[in-house]
Amino acid sequence: MLLVCFFDEFTQDNGQWHEVADRPLESGLPTDIPGMRGKYLHFTGGGLLVLCGVGHSILGLDVNPDGTLTTQQKDLVHQLASLDWSRTGSLWQGYLVGPQGNVTPHKAHVVLAVAKAKRALGLAVTDREAKALERAEQAQPASIG
Repeated sequence: MLLVCFFDEFTQDNGQWHEVADRPLESGLPTDIPGMRGKYLHFTGGGLLVLCGVGHSILGLDVNPDGTLTTQQKDLVHQLASLDWSRTGSLWQGYLVGPQGNVTPHKAHVVLAVAKAKRALGLAVTDREAKALERAEQAQPASIG
């Protein structure tokens, strides 16, 4: 129930997922999933791993006794759905998405992407994620100025 609530909320708040979910099958109109996969990270395997990694943290927060999302969880899902999931989004560049827009869902890249997304949402990161963030920050050249 809780997982269904999570994905329903995400779909409602994310324009691309909403477009896919809202297309009536009876219309006979195709949905260009391959085209969307080429533009948006959350339609790729790597993006789904990130989405579910962050979602796991959100669902791990206190829940309503009836198994529905709390107001806090809904707010976090809304923020997650509102992230720039495009392949050109700055949150993913240089590790999960390469210079040509290719997705490289290596384990270390997914861990770093989950950590960056969780940090953007104000969620606590695990020790492993904190180490990934630290390594990424050390690898960046110091800014001159």
